[in-house]
Amino acid sequence: MRVKAVEMGLRQGVAFICAHPFFVDMPRVAFVVVSTLERDPDPNRCGDDKGENYFGIAMSKLAFMLSTKTNSGSQSRLTKDGEVNYHGGLAFFFQNIADEGGIYVGYSGGTEHQDMQIARKGLSIMVE
Repeated sequence: MRVKAVEMGLRQGVAFICAHPFFVDMPRVAFVVVSTLERDPDPNRCGDDKGENYFGIAMSKLAFMLSTKTNSGSQSRLTKDGEVNYHGGLAFFFQNIADEGGIYVGYSGGTEHQDMQIARKGLSIMVE
């Protein structure tokens, strides 16, 4: 996913891969930083720009996905405190059964559309 992000011209962000097989209690998670974890505030952006914490957003996407067993941004339920409703994370379940375990991949650092493209690339590599 890092390679895909760089190919798309992104110079910042965080990718994640989470494997949660049915036979373990806790999922296994790996995060990969693409250059930097966050973006500083930019006075040239409209509004009161506070910057972005890509790692925090990536973790929030994953938390939502693990809780709902859906893609991030799916609006399958209202988001809870600590979650975001951003697209950019994809869930894949073995044998189409969530109880059998799954793979969750995602990216934070681009637009939601870019994040989804990078996540699709990561998922295609994981399930091949």
